Amino acid sequence: MHTKTAVLGAVLGTVLAFATAAPASAATGTLDIVDNKTNEEFSLTNPRPDCYATQFTVLSTYTIYNNTDSTVTLHYHRNCQAETTFATVPARSVVRDVTSLAVSVKVLS
Repeated sequence: MHTKTAVLGAVLGTVLAFATAAPASAATGTLDIVDNKTNEEFSLTNPRPDCYATQFTVLSTYTIYNNTDSTVTLHYHRNCQAETTFATVPARSVVRDVTSLAVSVKVLS
């Protein structure tokens, strides 16, 4: 009985370790975008390469804190289809005036 319990515990521990680890292709770190007028924040932790729509819907100045190990691009459209407005490399902060009501970010691999 003790052997079954020990094996089950080891299996569950391994499953939990894999479930909570960042995917291998994910960026490591956090990406934060802050609306400088309202201090509202959009945040991603260990984001996978993908497009992410923010909740921002006002013209404002935003600060982008790229504390990941990946390049991030900002787009003035919800689905990252619009032209890239700028890119920020890992471990950089950038302040940008946004001239669109829809903002999305794309995490590159």
